[in-house]
Amino acid sequence: MRFTVPAALILLATGYMGAAAAAELVVPINKVTPQGVGEKLGTATISEKAGGGLEFNVNVTGIPAGEHGFHLHTTGNCDPQDKDGKPQAGLAAGPHFDPAHTKTH
Repeated sequence: MRFTVPAALILLATGYMGAAAAAELVVPINKVTPQGVGEKLGTATISEKAGGGLEFNVNVTGIPAGEHGFHLHTTGNCDPQDKDGKPQAGLAAGPHFDPAHTKTH
């Protein structure tokens, strides 16, 4: 099971937050499968931290207990696309958001 935070919204949030020091943005987190974007599982609240940087507060339900991580993609489109003739979950999201070109996860 994959989960997504629309990166386009996050990118908009970072630009928006630069203009308003205490701004917050709440974005939906949905289940993503090869069939498409599914049910809403929760939200991520993104806020600017004092001194710089962003804080992500994630509130989700319906996933197994334990530690989870996430990463951002370059577009906010989490639809499936075909790869090698098979639909792949969230492939329309594009590559990972990596503005420093580190090529690391």
